Amino acid sequence: MDQVVSRSLTDTRVKQRSDSKKAIQEELDSVLAFQNIRLNEDETFASVWGKNGRS
Repeated sequence: MDQVVSRSLTDTRVKQRSDSKKAIQEELDSVLAFQNIRLNEDETFASVWGKNGRS
């Protein structure tokens, strides 16, 4: 009985860890996506204003 309980606890811990890894990865992905959007805006801004600020 003890083995069964500890095994299910281990399974739960492993699942929680993989869930939190997935959550962290999703968080990172959204941050990176946001940074990419910001970068693209900056590039657009730079191309509108010229490379040195104003054209």
